[in-house]
Amino acid sequence: MTTAAAKHTALSAKMKLNPQEKRLLAACCGLPEGKGVPVGQEWKKVARSLTRKGLAWTMESIFMVCIATDEGRAVLAEARPS
Repeated sequence: MTTAAAKHTALSAKMKLNPQEKRLLAACCGLPEGKGVPVGQEWKKVARSLTRKGLAWTMESIFMVCIATDEGRAVLAEARPS
């Protein structure tokens, strides 16, 4: 687990997350920093919720730092202003 994944896992333990949010966050935590998991239409609401809570970033975010190139990925990574 990367440092960012460990940090976000600790943060998520302090927040109230629904089962879908926990599942998507767990999928992201298993990846190296900057990598993502594909998010289908039914998961976009969950990804947005994690984004609002500061636990995930998506390709739509202007503060996104990731290697992923296709839109619609939930990405666990450090956010850095450009």
